[in-house]
Order: sequence, then C-alpha cells, then structure tokens
Amino acid sequence: PHICEETLRPLRNYSAVYCSHILTRGAYPEMAHDPRNINILCFEMHNRWENGDRENMRIYRKNLQTIETLKREYASLTK
Repeated sequence: PHICEETLRPLRNYSAVYCSHILTRGAYPEMAHDPRNINILCFEMHNRWENGDRENMRIYRKNLQTIETLKREYASLTK
C-alpha cells in the first residue's frame, strides 16, 4: 500500500524517493535490493530516517529487529 509507514498518511503517487533503505546502500550494497531492507516513507520521514531522530520514530523498534536479522543472515553467507 502507498502509505507512509511512519505517519500512516497516504502517498499521492509513485516515486523512488518513498523507498527508504533501512541499512544504507553505501554501507551495505549487498542488501540494496532486499525488499526487507526498505521502508515506504514520505519525503520528510525518509529524510528523518536518513539524517535525524531515528530513535523517536514509530518504525524504529521494528527496524532494529530487521537490521539484526539482515546482518545475521548476510554475515552467515560470507562465512
């Protein structure tokens, strides 16, 4: 659904800017295309996740679990 996962407001159209990587593509290029590594966020919340106050976002706890899972799975592939 085209709804911001943080604000729960509808997104009016389709745009790549709404696809926010939980773990950045720069730091984790191998995870860039893993759909579990994406949040659908409005532009403002995308910027907040990238540059700001993550700990006070409603998606933070869920994203921490996702980060743990992804790092564990990808680490096991490199061993």
